[in-house]
Amino acid sequence: APAGRALAPGGATVYVTNQSGNTISLVDTRTATVRATYPAGAGPSGIVISPDGNTLYVADTLANAVRTINAATGRVGKVIATGLSPRQLAVSARGTWLFVADSAVDTLSVIRTGDGRAAAPIKVSGGPIAVAFSSSGKSAYVVNTQTGRLTAIGTRSRRVLDSFPVGPFPVALSVPAAP
Repeated sequence: APAGRALAPGGATVYVTNQSGNTISLVDTRTATVRATYPAGAGPSGIVISPDGNTLYVADTLANAVRTINAATGRVGKVIATGLSPRQLAVSARGTWLFVADSAVDTLSVIRTGDGRAAAPIKVSGGPIAVAFSSSGKSAYVVNTQTGRLTAIGTRSRRVLDSFPVGPFPVALSVPAAP
């Protein structure tokens, strides 16, 4: 079943994670056809693409990891350990940081993309499932399914700035790009 999607820069390709098939489909947006299928680990869910379009970051939910995958070849690069049950993830506008919602342990994994090293995780209560950076990059927002709250985090301080209710069982969010 499709679980996540990422649009390549330029919009010609959509990468779709297929959770039960453990694959990623590359869909040509002009012809609506699948151009290729890449293996993607155990239970891939969230997927994002680096700003330069070269690297896919895939939440490998059942393996508690993020896989880096070459977007052009499908070759797996680093496999980076995360907290339990990573779901959705977000890459910073410059492509230097990756935040991963670890839904089973109430944390965000923080990964430096250049070397794949993890920084200290950020504690977020209530089942974080999705994360997005603000258009300015100064904040990240997390939706928490168990508490029905949206949490704002300072990206430099890596501390919770605020949290407020958004409704029962939120599962996704989107932040508009800067104009």
